[in-house]
Amino acid sequence: MTPPQESKEPLTPLSFQIISEILSWIPPEKVQRFRQLSKPFNTLMLESIDFATKNMSRVLQTQNQQHQQQSFTTTPRFYDQAFFQITSESYQTVYCQQYLKPFKRIQWLNLAANRQIPNAIDNLENIETLCLSHCQLTGEIPTALTKLQTLKYLDLRWNRLQGRIPTEFANLLLLKELWLLQNQLDGEIPKELGTLKHLSVLALSHNKLSGGIPKELGALESLVILVFGWE
Repeated sequence: MTPPQESKEPLTPLSFQIISEILSWIPPEKVQRFRQLSKPFNTLMLESIDFATKNMSRVLQTQNQQHQQQSFTTTPRFYDQAFFQITSESYQTVYCQQYLKPFKRIQWLNLAANRQIPNAIDNLENIETLCLSHCQLTGEIPTALTKLQTLKYLDLRWNRLQGRIPTEFANLLLLKELWLLQNQLDGEIPKELGTLKHLSVLALSHNKLSGGIPKELGALESLVILVFGWE
């Protein structure tokens, strides 16, 4: 499908309202093709929280009805993967707030995201378990993950994550298990992890980490499993 050419004609308030209403009924993954229609159109509509809310509500209503009584999800659905594929932050935010936010446990395996972890993930205010292993995640671990104050189990192993391990993980005071092995993380192991008094599992092997094991980790009295090793 050939993408639409950018329009040079300005959008009037009436034409914008009509187009907005029509496009709100188009599935989100397809409406993204109209990003090149015009720059004002892209800014006022596709990057708008209001439009994303209207557009996503057309497809999320059924999902919400099916999952409103559940506190966990283990089977990724189409829009779970689209959450990574759609690059619009407004859509990612709306999806987190309207569909994913109620879940306490998200366990998606082999999602084939091939994208970075969206910053909008910090909207998961109730999350306790987040398992995204084998999902082909790329880029750095966003600090947005370190804002999930209710998080107890974080599993990001077997991905293609790069960069340093965020020192802000020390903010996750309830964290019990941290699985980061089999990635491409580099730099030193943050000494700040030694403040996580509930941490029982710390798995960091098969990365590109440097330096030694911080002495501060000796303060982890709850630690049962410790997995280190460098490539």
